[in-house]
Amino acid sequence: MTYATGRIPNYVERKEINRIVTESLEKGEGFQDLLLRLIESETFGTK
Repeated sequence: MTYATGRIPNYVERKEINRIVTESLEKGEGFQDLLLRLIESETFGTK
């Protein structure tokens, strides 16, 4: 996410990223699914 947005995520964005990663792990999703979730996130879409 840091590379994609060109900056270090702030506190709220880090919480969103952690939530996405946790949900992906709980569902047993792979890297592709995680990447898609991050791209579809509010953080990525607004930066």
